[in-house]
Amino acid sequence: MATLVPLVFAVLMPAVFIRIAAPLARVVISWRLALSFGLIVAIVSMVERAFLSLLHLELPTIAAVVVGAGIYLAGGIWFFSRRGTTQAGEPLGQRGAFRFMLLYLVIAAAFLGFATAMQHFGRHAA
Repeated sequence: MATLVPLVFAVLMPAVFIRIAAPLARVVISWRLALSFGLIVAIVSMVERAFLSLLHLELPTIAAVVVGAGIYLAGGIWFFSRRGTTQAGEPLGQRGAFRFMLLYLVIAAAFLGFATAMQHFGRHAA
């Protein structure tokens, strides 16, 4: 059961960030769509990691962050351009999905930066 925790986390976190970004971007995204996107990017990320492991490659941290953000951005544009809607009920299109995904990435980066800072200060607070 404990081995499922990272997988559940990998699916839920993108979905939660999508749901946080949606009202800020004036976009309508259901939980079903958000969770579907989370599942897709979790699978793609695992395949990417397996591929790199098979080739015995390890990306430098900054390259891994850029590749990961690119995967999320490209996947989000593809996924939400036709499935996401504006508050008026119109499809987002690629431009709207691009803006939405940029906001999503900013929210995710802010959360991860905050979590990293808290982890750092937690280790040194004693």
